[in-house]
Amino acid sequence: MATTVDINLNTFDDEGNQVDTTTETLPVKQVSDIIDHAAQLLVILQSIERGDSGIEDYDLAISELHDAMLMADLASDDPLPTLTPVYVPLAG
Repeated sequence: MATTVDINLNTFDDEGNQVDTTTETLPVKQVSDIIDHAAQLLVILQSIERGDSGIEDYDLAISELHDAMLMADLASDDPLPTLTPVYVPLAG
C-alpha cells in the first residue's frame, strides 16, 4: 500500500482562471486529515444553508482545515478571514 499521495494544487488569477499547477507529495495520513476537514466544512455549509448551524461553526471548521493544511505545509499562517452574518431574504 502506498504511504504517500501526489496532489495537484492550482493557482488562480483574480478572474478565476487557472494560471499554475504544482504537485505536492504528502503522507496518506495528512491527505486523509485534510479530506476529513474539507468534508466537515461542506457538511457545515449545508447545515448553515438549512439554518441548523451558525457562522461560528463555519469559522471553526475552516480554522481546522487551515490547521491541517498548515501541518502539511500547504498554506501560510496568515490569518483567515471570517464570515460575517448577512441578512438575505428568502424568496417566497
